[in-house]
Amino acid sequence: MKELRFQCKIPSRIPLEKMIQFVQKIDQFDSVILIQSQHTTINGRSLLGMCILATGLVNSQVTLLISGPDAQMVFEQMKDLLFERAG
Repeated sequence: MKELRFQCKIPSRIPLEKMIQFVQKIDQFDSVILIQSQHTTINGRSLLGMCILATGLVNSQVTLLISGPDAQMVFEQMKDLLFERAG
């Protein structure tokens, strides 16, 4: 099992359509995708959780944790969908 962890920034605005697309895309994989901030952890498969992310963590630095047998594939396909890489 592979685990990938990287820092990223939540953009100032995430359209609902992009959040839905993100959740639907994640459902195609076996890996667990978590978005962690200082005070909360959100399941990337949860549309409600993603709405919390979009409203409560705007312009915040978060850690995207991908863990599972297809973690690298998830990373490659999802890395630019919602997040800005932290420099």
